[in-house]
Amino acid sequence: MTDNNTVQAYMNNQGAHASLIATRINPTEELKEIEEFLSASKISLKFNQETGTYYQEKVPYGPPIANELGVATLMSMIKSVINPMNVQGNFDADRYDDYVYHTRVDLTFSVLDNCYLWEIKDEHLEMVVDNIMRFVEPFMSRLVNDGERKSLIPQFKSEEKHVVQQPKEEGAN
Repeated sequence: MTDNNTVQAYMNNQGAHASLIATRINPTEELKEIEEFLSASKISLKFNQETGTYYQEKVPYGPPIANELGVATLMSMIKSVINPMNVQGNFDADRYDDYVYHTRVDLTFSVLDNCYLWEIKDEHLEMVVDNIMRFVEPFMSRLVNDGERKSLIPQFKSEEKHVVQQPKEEGAN
């Protein structure tokens, strides 16, 4: 409760942390890089002079590593591993090693079983699996010993200050 002569200020920095946390657990950029690798294309921002609007366009920079079906199927498999829910889990070191091993084996078998359907050249088979796993391994390592959650704890801490200040009386120095 305050009277008319009391100035109060209340500060809370909780809102600023929500966007930082969302950015840390959102793998959109990593997934985009994998898709660009598989399709041998980059997303470019273009401007339509007739409508005055910007739009995104996929610009190829070489022959794709896999056809559209292969890219879509591989991306679906990868999204089941690299996603915001998985990064919030908790693995011990042995569980992490086991998970990465089985992910590599499953991915390798899928690529080998479907390489002709997905139009992946024989000389690209190992490269496809290795490049995808270069994203999976560090992403999933954030789960080891609850690392991601522990690193987020400072983001959830909130410093709140309640300042009450009496205004200076008129004529006082």
